[in-house]
Amino acid sequence: MNTLNAMGFVICGFAMAMLPFVAPHYFPAGSMPGGTSTIWVEFMGWVNGLTGGVYLACERLGALIRRQLAWQPPVERVPLHSKIARPALPTALPMRPLMPRRIAA
Repeated sequence: MNTLNAMGFVICGFAMAMLPFVAPHYFPAGSMPGGTSTIWVEFMGWVNGLTGGVYLACERLGALIRRQLAWQPPVERVPLHSKIARPALPTALPMRPLMPRRIAA
């Protein structure tokens, strides 16, 4: 079974389950309160719908579980040069006079 078949099962099952309500004149009343044909069509509609629905649910849950198991926490990306210890640069260079001072004697 594939996804398209499962969707067909769900749609067909829904149609079968709703058929006695939509067209009751095709299902004559018998000894049971709704007739055995009505009960059979409703039951088979539920079986078809649930078969397709369970397949679709398992397919989606399987994909979700595989995605969750493959998840890994993000790795912190640190540039390579930031791991090397270097002395800090001075924030301001010391200022020197351009001409040496002469001490008067």
